[in-house]
Amino acid sequence: RKYGVKKLQLREDAMAACPSLWIVEGSDLQHYKRYSRMVYEAFRRALQEIAKELELVSFASKGSSCIPARKGTMDEMMADLSPAVNQILARTTTTTTLASVEEIDYQQ
Repeated sequence: RKYGVKKLQLREDAMAACPSLWIVEGSDLQHYKRYSRMVYEAFRRALQEIAKELELVSFASKGSSCIPARKGTMDEMMADLSPAVNQILARTTTTTTLASVEEIDYQQ
């Protein structure tokens, strides 16, 4: 680091910053990428099941889940659960008064 090499820097840039840098191979991420993809696909399937269970169809297109999701880096994924939460809240508030909202068991 004291020679200007940064985390996740391109090899060429790192070598330009520090010409005496030794690069040790060990960066074969093929297995990691493959399993990362499998986890992401399972994540998407879980979102589709949630959407199906809640009958969230208003945002769905081309058979996909209406819960927006995206992949970040190899070990990050995000989902917008707002449609599901809004639907659960709408169902809850139609059968529950605001005074009794504190009594809802959210752990169910």
